[in-house]
Amino acid sequence: MHWLAVPLLLFAATAFADLSRLDIDGDGRISKAEAAGNADMMTIFDRADRDRDGRLTQAEIDAYEKRMKSRSASAGGTKGRAPPREKMRIK
Repeated sequence: MHWLAVPLLLFAATAFADLSRLDIDGDGRISKAEAAGNADMMTIFDRADRDRDGRLTQAEIDAYEKRMKSRSASAGGTKGRAPPREKMRIK
């Protein structure tokens, strides 16, 4: 398993559970400033921010999660199954 896979899988298993609390201004996106208090989020922020606008949308978060599941499965990790968790939704 790649050395970075552990923090990324940890993020997928924990940080998605309640990210809506990070959306302080309620705009439906997580900015770097809003994510600054969450170490797991800061670890993956730039990888998840595909359009490089400095904000994560629900679509970017979902796509990042899908990529991590795919990488884990191809590495023989969870064989396509994510660890149990709640799906994160930005309100």
